[in-house]
Amino acid sequence: MDETLRAVLCPCCGKLLCALEFNDKGQRWHFTRDSPELKHDHAGLYMKCGKCGRRVAFASTSGATPFELGPVQGCEQL
Repeated sequence: MDETLRAVLCPCCGKLLCALEFNDKGQRWHFTRDSPELKHDHAGLYMKCGKCGRRVAFASTSGATPFELGPVQGCEQL
C-alpha cells in the first residue's frame, strides 16, 4: 500500500472525489493538483464532486491533514 497518497471518496456517490499526498518536508498532507478546488461559501468549506455534482462539505483541522470531510453532508445539494 502506498503511504504517500490517500484517496477521498465522495460521501454522496462513492466515487473518487480527491486525493491527498504527503509532503515529507512539511510533514503534512495536501490535496493533489488534480483534485477539485476547495471553495468557501456561506455554509463553509466545500468541493464539488466531478462525478455527481454534489456539494461535499469539508472541515479544517489542526492535525497533519489540514482538511477532512465534514461531519454532516447535504447530498441533496447540487
